[in-house]
Amino acid sequence: MAEEKYKLYKGFEGDLAFLKSELKMIASAIDGQLLGQDDHILRLSVEELRQVAHEMEDCIDHIVYDASWEQQQPWYCKMVKTGKKRKSRLQLGEEMQQLRCRLEEALQRQQRYSVSRPSTFQPAESSLNQHILPADLVGIKPPLEELLEQLSEFEGQPKQLKVISIVGFCGLGKTILARELYNSVIGKQFGERAWVSAVHGDPSKLLIEILKELHKPPPDTSDVYQLSTDVRNFLNNKRYFIVIDDMRSDQWSTIKSAFPRDVSSRILVTTKIKSVANTCSSTNGYIHKMRRLDEKHSKQLFLKEACPVEYSEYMGPDLAAILKKCDGQPLALTTVGQFMGKKELANRT
Repeated sequence: MAEEKYKLYKGFEGDLAFLKSELKMIASAIDGQLLGQDDHILRLSVEELRQVAHEMEDCIDHIVYDASWEQQQPWYCKMVKTGKKRKSRLQLGEEMQQLRCRLEEALQRQQRYSVSRPSTFQPAESSLNQHILPADLVGIKPPLEELLEQLSEFEGQPKQLKVISIVGFCGLGKTILARELYNSVIGKQFGERAWVSAVHGDPSKLLIEILKELHKPPPDTSDVYQLSTDVRNFLNNKRYFIVIDDMRSDQWSTIKSAFPRDVSSRILVTTKIKSVANTCSSTNGYIHKMRRLDEKHSKQLFLKEACPVEYSEYMGPDLAAILKKCDGQPLALTTVGQFMGKKELANRT
């Protein structure tokens, strides 16, 4: 029991970052699904998402309030209340895990009952990351330069495939860093490029998506061997750059035969799981471990979002307490900052 509580406590920040990102995407989904559609199943689906979103907002409100309350207490009260505060944190952790399960179940129901989405809505990482990309570039320069060097081809190096893995828990900006590499001048020099998500965990679906991204019609089969052969034949003697975002299981051992290992090609993998990164980059690879933002960049990122008017002064709950809660996670800093900024704008009007 004690071990389970410890794991729940340690996973608090990751669950919080997940809920914040999903909350933004749910809002986008609800807005898109309500445009010009009149379907009973669709309305039920939207209502279910709306209910989960409201509970997510309550959970985030509680965290912001807790940060403010904690800072206002005298030091001796903080010492006495430490046990109670930790218990509250555990309770919030349990609530966030329950919300994650409910959200996943709601999305699975959408798929089961074929709830349609407008073609303009993309439920992948893009809708969230495009929204927060400018702010999240705070502190990204050092790792970007490091990985651009790994992406580059230098004279005298063996002309073979290199698999670069970016590993770190939710909210640290793995996908944003990968997107910057993909869209960089160096990233665009490859003859063939593809960006795919591995979130579904199905190797055959992953290979089909790669073929689609390469503008090659996939065969009418889910056979991994056949799909791997098609990908390999298409990429043979070509220099390619493929990003596989959010790999969650050991899919690499199943799909690695699809990628020719010559002509200085590059594969970039993002994952939350260290063992997955180790497997993908075991041969002629490179692993980059994402780090939290330091105090300077955390403050810079939060204030950029929390102060809605240029040169305005931050007037919300104690800044140090909120920065401590966010723990250097870009997604948490951005989302809470935007939340506080909207509240400040509402108070000014």
